[in-house]
Amino acid sequence: MLDSPAKLLRLSGVLFGLFLVLTALVVAGWTQSFDDQVADIMRHAKVSWLVSAAEVFHFAGRIPLVLVLVAVGFVVLAFGKQLRAAFIWLGIVTVAAVFSDLTKALVGRDRPVDALVQEHSFSYPSGHSMVAAAAIGLGLAIVASILWPQRRRLFLWTGWVFAVLMVLSRIYLRAHWLTDTLGGLLFGTAIVVASVAFWLRNTHPPPASGSP
Repeated sequence: MLDSPAKLLRLSGVLFGLFLVLTALVVAGWTQSFDDQVADIMRHAKVSWLVSAAEVFHFAGRIPLVLVLVAVGFVVLAFGKQLRAAFIWLGIVTVAAVFSDLTKALVGRDRPVDALVQEHSFSYPSGHSMVAAAAIGLGLAIVASILWPQRRRLFLWTGWVFAVLMVLSRIYLRAHWLTDTLGGLLFGTAIVVASVAFWLRNTHPPPASGSP
């Protein structure tokens, strides 16, 4: 699956389609009742050590540490003699960050009023979920799993665990509504998958018609 550009492009299209549907539901206000119920559950499940753990992911997804994570990932790929892959991944992160901010401005959704951390941007989609979880976590994991397939399972599990924990931390801190994190993860993963598909297509073009 990860080595098939055509399948990856179809998967990206499905993910982006789900994101558009979810965005329409959010804009129409049809998800707010469900989001309120989830936020209320998180409000009554507050435990000090879990708050502290969630705050670690909160700071990991902020710009200073995001830049560090991006720099480390870029250096790892570059030293692995995969400079082209390093720039592809850097492009994934940049595109996700730009589209995250654009979508926030277009939707203009307010955040929960009783968040445990301070944020000043709009709520939908979650930038932590879209950039840190999807573009950085899953993006690097997928790129690495293609470059070093012998460790594919380790890379993918690490990426998914990081992404899920990041999403859960945003909900637990009430920095975002549940649908904010789902939207960010869907859109971010769609960007990752599409970028990887084009990278593979350009790196390993399909054989010409009639070729053995």
